[in-house]
Formats: sequence, C-alpha cells, structure tokens
Amino acid sequence: SVSQLAPEEVLVRYNVSWVPPPARGLKSLGDSFPNLRVEYVDLLDRVGEVSRFRWRNVGRVLWIAVSTGVVRVPLAVMLCSSTLVFRWDPASARGCTLVRHTESVDLLSSLKSGGLRNRALANDLLLLLDARRPPGVPLND
Repeated sequence: SVSQLAPEEVLVRYNVSWVPPPARGLKSLGDSFPNLRVEYVDLLDRVGEVSRFRWRNVGRVLWIAVSTGVVRVPLAVMLCSSTLVFRWDPASARGCTLVRHTESVDLLSSLKSGGLRNRALANDLLLLLDARRPPGVPLND
C-alpha cells in the first residue's frame, strides 16, 4: 500500500516472501507428486512462541500430506516499509528528485524488544537482512 505522509513524503508498505531453505524439501515433495497440493503458511502469528525441532512434527506433516493430499510449507514473510522523501526539481526530467529513502522491517521491533522468540522467524529475518546488506557493510551496521 502507498500513502502520502506530507506533500513531499510517501510511505510504501510491502511484504517480501520466500520459501526458506529448511522448507525447500517439503516444497519439492509437494511438487513431485501430482496428487499433493502445496499450501503455504506464514509464521508471523507465532513471533512469541518458542520453536523447537521435533521428529514428531515431521511425522505429523507427512501424515497430513498423505491423509489430506496437502503439504503445508512454511513461507518466510517479512512486512516492510519504505519512506521516500522527494524534492520538487523543475530542472529534473521527472520533475522531482529522491532526497531520502529509509526502510524498516517490522520484525526488527520484536527483536529489539525481546519479543521475537521463534527460531524459524529469527532465521528468516537474518536471511533477509543479510541479502539486503550492501557489499562492504558490516553485519552490525
């Protein structure tokens, strides 16, 4: 979504999503069999839940796939926003120039407050931040 905050300032809200590396095997399983349907689920509602790997859960996922024909694949979803500030510039071919661009990832506030307890979501956040980091910029910047 896009909203105008001021005459020269715009807020753009968007999400970024991908199948995280640990879930790619489930996606491949669903894609390999014509009688299985892949259903993507995001984990954003589980920010405060501690996640642990359990073989029992793997068995449950496989049982649901066999009994219902649906493979539920976790999808990494990050809610983000960009604030763009423009300066009107009649000399520019477009009539304006971008003077400031700031971005934020909503999950970072949960991380900073200590509310992010889900390991899978924390890994997804690290993957996003690492992929977006400009070359030569240290991880802690």
